[in-house]
Amino acid sequence: MSSLSLRRLALCLIAGLACLPAASQALDAPAARIVHDGRFEDWAAIAPVATDPDDQPAGAVDLQALAITNDEQFLRLRIAFADVVQLQENNDLVLHIDTDADATTGQPVSGIGADLSFAFGSRSGTVVVDGSSIAVRHAPLRLSWAPTFSAPEFEVEIALDAVVGGAPVFPGNQILVALATSTGERLPQAEPGAAYTIDRATALPAYDGPTLDRSPESVRLMSYNVLRDNIFAGAAREAFFRLVHAIGPDVVAFQEIYDHSGAEAAALVAEALGGTWYSGDAGSDNLLVSRWPVTLERDLGGNSAFVVQTPAEWNHDLLLVNAHTPCCNNEDGRLDETDRYMQFVRQVKEGSIPGIAPDTPFAIVGDLNMVGTDRPLRTMLTGDLVDNARYGPDFAPDLDGTDLTDALPLHLGAPAAFTWYDAGSSFPAGRLDFIVYTDNALAMGNAFVLFTPHLSDEALEAAGLLATDTGTASDHLPVVADFVSIRYQAATPEAPQRVTVRVAPNPFSARAVVSIDQPRPGPVTVEVYDVLGRRVAVPFDGRLAAGSQQVPLDASALAPGVYLYRVTTADGVAGGTLVRR
Repeated sequence: MSSLSLRRLALCLIAGLACLPAASQALDAPAARIVHDGRFEDWAAIAPVATDPDDQPAGAVDLQALAITNDEQFLRLRIAFADVVQLQENNDLVLHIDTDADATTGQPVSGIGADLSFAFGSRSGTVVVDGSSIAVRHAPLRLSWAPTFSAPEFEVEIALDAVVGGAPVFPGNQILVALATSTGERLPQAEPGAAYTIDRATALPAYDGPTLDRSPESVRLMSYNVLRDNIFAGAAREAFFRLVHAIGPDVVAFQEIYDHSGAEAAALVAEALGGTWYSGDAGSDNLLVSRWPVTLERDLGGNSAFVVQTPAEWNHDLLLVNAHTPCCNNEDGRLDETDRYMQFVRQVKEGSIPGIAPDTPFAIVGDLNMVGTDRPLRTMLTGDLVDNARYGPDFAPDLDGTDLTDALPLHLGAPAAFTWYDAGSSFPAGRLDFIVYTDNALAMGNAFVLFTPHLSDEALEAAGLLATDTGTASDHLPVVADFVSIRYQAATPEAPQRVTVRVAPNPFSARAVVSIDQPRPGPVTVEVYDVLGRRVAVPFDGRLAAGSQQVPLDASALAPGVYLYRVTTADGVAGGTLVRR
């Protein structure tokens, strides 16, 4: 292998990308099923088409690697940087795509004819059609990126069927892609652009995403920012009725209800769904509506906490922190409010909040406006507070002394995770709304984001929805998770957790694979329990070699629902939740 190949191999290893020798990097990757969620495990098999060393001064955009693939609908890019970048503003990075691989058309840019150019920092671009430049934002391109907060890498999607000025943006399959800044940083460095052939022929496996179906024996929680009381009148009200009827929530955490009370919100939901509904209103725009009584309301300085008296079979209440942290450039406000509600979570665990048992399971839900740094999210997940002088010591927030879990609900009908969309805004679709929970006491079953344009005509008709409903009701989307109370703890906290376990796919229809990575050979037992703690299956009981091993899991004999698995080895115990569809 040449020294250049070795350098490229080292660079893509540093970037965490799939790595192939330089000679192989010119080969096109086939189409791939990528979920647009700001996580990159599904990019592991996609080799970078271009890499670059750390060669820019501190504070400047320093490109590191570019990978390209596509599916039936989108061209997909993975862009890695040498340092953290806020992609949606405060940078001079421009994406250039020669969409017909013809240097004589488009805008001349370093040897390519850029038919599409998009400046991330200003969230604006141009498309060249018949020699004329047409200004565009994200909407006609269906362009977006994830995550929405600053990060060292992003995934970008652009619709392959986009039309601008009456002409298709991607008229053929051969394209060239380049990234450049005003200070001379460029990727690729040596070639005019990274060549890629759009694969429109490969039949990809169907998107195995969530469904509207409710997980058995679960409480369905919905978080919904309703755009300044929008759902209380007119067409938005009718769209909301259809949405909430299709979803069928048990508990609704509303944000941005400023001009109506909790009782009025409960009356609206009761009109839509019937039955008796209770409300929680601590004085902010964050209200709670529940099928069961709300026994505690607490103002947390712009955010709210509520305790719901859940069904008797749960044997305990449910604590919900309903958050709506400040928007846009108010990063300090987001950090301060996150610290404040996490201080409350710590105080609950310490037993210092009257009316809430220290072992009460909880979830943090709402519109977190994650558009600055990832620091507020890290504080929420890990209990690492920013202002310890004001809000006290750091702590492990889950009931078993570990981090909280991000539910990361995905879209019904499409491999996406965004929870906010406004075609008229300069900002593209993004994931602003979250459900984070204690997985030591709550098992999450089904979870989804509802964006009605992503549903097929058949799915819309079956659910009683219109394709325009989510856009009519609000600019945010309903975010939903089904939770079951866990009476059996799948892992012993005191056991050394030297073994790592992963189940995929999860949720699954009938069969999955349990991947077990253990440091030495030895006995291994894989057990499956129902949520009442009864063992219902033993998929494996024997010896496995050291390293990564796979055990097939056949759950075809189990009823659909939420289960727990436990893997016991000589080096520790690990476990988690299974969802059988």
